[in-house]
Amino acid sequence: MKVKKYYLVMPVIIIILFILSFIIALVIWEPERIIAFVNNRGESITEGFRSSFFDFDEVAEYNKPEQHFIDVEHYDIYVRLNQSEKMINGRVIVSATTTENYAGEIVFNMDNDLELDSIRLNGEEPSFSFSGNYLMVDCPDGGKFNLDIFYHGTPEPKGFGSFVFYDKDSLQTVFTLSEPVFASTWLPCNDINTDKATIDMHITADSCMVSVSNGNLVNVSDSLNLRTYHWQTVYDIAPYLITINTAPYIYFNDTYNSISGKKIPLEYYVFPGKLEAAKYDFAINKKALRVFEELYGEYPFPDEKYGVAEINWRYGAIEHQTITGMSTEYITGSALFDDVFVHELAHHWWGDAVTPKTWKDVWLSEGFATYSEALFYEKVSGRDGLVSTLNSKIRGIKQGKLYDPGSNLFSPLVYNKGAWVLHMLRKQLGDSAFFESLRNYYLTYRYKSASTDDFREVCENTSKQNLDKFFDQWLFSGTGLPQLDFSHTITQIGSQNQIEVKVIQLQEEYKRYELFLDVMFSDSTNSVVKTYFIDSAEQIFTDTLNFVPVSIKPDPYSWLLAEIVSGN
Repeated sequence: MKVKKYYLVMPVIIIILFILSFIIALVIWEPERIIAFVNNRGESITEGFRSSFFDFDEVAEYNKPEQHFIDVEHYDIYVRLNQSEKMINGRVIVSATTTENYAGEIVFNMDNDLELDSIRLNGEEPSFSFSGNYLMVDCPDGGKFNLDIFYHGTPEPKGFGSFVFYDKDSLQTVFTLSEPVFASTWLPCNDINTDKATIDMHITADSCMVSVSNGNLVNVSDSLNLRTYHWQTVYDIAPYLITINTAPYIYFNDTYNSISGKKIPLEYYVFPGKLEAAKYDFAINKKALRVFEELYGEYPFPDEKYGVAEINWRYGAIEHQTITGMSTEYITGSALFDDVFVHELAHHWWGDAVTPKTWKDVWLSEGFATYSEALFYEKVSGRDGLVSTLNSKIRGIKQGKLYDPGSNLFSPLVYNKGAWVLHMLRKQLGDSAFFESLRNYYLTYRYKSASTDDFREVCENTSKQNLDKFFDQWLFSGTGLPQLDFSHTITQIGSQNQIEVKVIQLQEEYKRYELFLDVMFSDSTNSVVKTYFIDSAEQIFTDTLNFVPVSIKPDPYSWLLAEIVSGN
C-alpha cells in the first residue's frame, strides 16, 4: 500500500492560509482544542465514509490463540450488493482443517456490525457464540470441517475504509481496503496472515455494474436486473488482500510476455471518462514487470493476471493480489504517479506472494516495495536514479523501531527506513549476495508468510555472514538514525599528507552502531575513497595521501542512513 499526497498550487495556497488562520485562532482563543485534535488524529471523516484509523493495540491483539490452529484451504464467497440501502447479503463456505490434532472451539473473525443469519458445521447446526467480533464454534472432533455461514448487514468501514459504499457526483461504486486486519468487517474469515487460502468470489450487483476481484474471471451471469461475476484464484491469498471492486467500469487490456515465456494478461478497470488517461498512465506496468522479473524472479501469479481497478479512495493505492486498487486521483494521463504504480506492482512479490508473518514484520512488505521503487529507477536512470529516489525518502523517518513499529505501522519509519535498511544491507553483502538473497527469500517463501528472522536466515545462509548486529541495530533495538560528528585534520609529512579522520557517535537512544563509512578525498585531479569500519562511540583513523585534498566528503555514494555533521 502507498499513501501519497500531491498538490495543485492555488488550492494548496488557499488551504494553507485557511489552516494557518485556524491554528492562529486556536492558539489565541482555545489552545486546548489543539491538544484534543492531536490526541484524536486517528479519526477522520473522508468523502462520505468514516475512516477510523485503528487502535494499534487492537491490531496486535486481534487474533485469538485458537486461530493459529486453523488451516483454511478454500473460501467460497457470495456477496449480494444492495447499493441503494448500503447493505450486503453474504454467504461464505469455509473448507478447513484443524492442525496439530487440535479439537475444541474454532474461532473466526466476524465483525459485530454484521447480522448472523445461520450457520452449519458439516451440515449440522452447531453450538456457537457470536460476540466481540468473534464467531466461536464448538468443533469437538477437530480435523477437516466445512463451515457454511449466512449473514447480512452494513459493513462498518474501519482502518483505511475496509468496505465502502461510495455515492457521489452520480457515480456509485463499492470497494474494499481491508489492510491490516479488517477483512472481517465484510467477510467472516480467519483473518491472519499465516492462513492463506484459495477463493471463489461471486459478486452480485445491478446489471449496469462491473464487479472485479482477485484471480481469473470464470463466468458472468444475468438474472432479471442483476449481474453476477464469478472470480477464482488458483494461488493462496491472505485475507486482507481479498477484494471487491464494483463500478460502471470501462475495461481495457494488454499482454505482458514474461521471462518464463508465459503471456500474462494485464486487465484494467477505470471509471467513465478516464480511459485515455489510464492507457497512458498504466503503460508503466509492463516496464516495471520486466525490471522486477529480472531482479526477483518470475511474476508470482502467471496463471492469473495483473490488473488495476480505479477506486474512490482519495489517498493512496492498495496491492490487492492480482488487482491493485488505484486511487482515482492518481490516474491523470500525465504519468505523475509512476512511483505509486511501481510500488504496488512490487508488492506482488513482497507482501502478496511473500506475506509478512505478523504486522510486526510489515517492513518486509512496505520497506521492500519502497526500495523496489529505487531499484526500478536505478534500472531506468542508472545510479543517479537510485540515489535521488532514496534521498527523497529520508525526511519523515522518526524515532521508533522498524520491527514491531506500533503506532508507526504505516508511517515513513516503515516505508522509508525499511528501504534504506535494505540499501545498507546491499552495501554490506555486496550486489551479488544481496540480490541472490532476495531471490532465495522469494523462492523459499513464495505463497507463504515469512518473518524478519526468516529473511535474516536466508541472507546469512546465502552470504555466509553473521548479521545479528546488523539486524539488531537497524531493526530490533535501534531507533531513529545514527548521528555522526565527522572531523578531520591534515598534516604534511615530507611529500606525504597525513589525514586524521575523527568520528563521534552522538545519538542517545542506541549508543553504538557498527557501520562502514566511505570518505572521498579529492582535489582538482585526484579522487580517492577510503572505507572505515566504525564500531566505537569515538574513533580516529589515519591515512596518507600523495596530494592535498581540497574536498573531503563522507558517504559520497549515499550508502548510509545517518545524520552526519561536519566538525570542520
